[in-house]
This record gives sequence, structure tokens and C-alpha cells, in this order.
Amino acid sequence: MGAIYAVYGAAIASTLVLTDRTEGLEGNTVLFMIINFLCFTYLFFFSVWFRNAVFFRLYRRVQQD
Repeated sequence: MGAIYAVYGAAIASTLVLTDRTEGLEGNTVLFMIINFLCFTYLFFFSVWFRNAVFFRLYRRVQQD
């Protein structure tokens, strides 16, 4: 679970920085931050397919290298 929390935190932090720095979203940054937060929360904690088929497969590969 530690790996999920670490990658989740990194993904949230990077999208928050990208959303904050983007000039085309002026006036809608809070909306996009909330949408990104909800999408990442769903993917990492509620989507069994994403965790098993994508995340853990990549995590095992990183552990092997």
C-alpha cells in the first residue's frame, strides 16, 4: 500500500503544479484540480482493473530492475 500512496501523491502533486501553471485554464483551475483529484482517487483506490492490470504490473517490473 505504501507504493500506491507514494505514486498517488506524486500524481496529485504533479497535476496540481501543471494545472496551476497552465495559462489556458484561467478561471477554471479549481474545477480542473477537483476533477483530477477525483479521477486519480478513483483509479488508485476504487478501480480494481487499474491496480491489478496496470499499477502492480508496472510496480513488479520496477522491483525486478
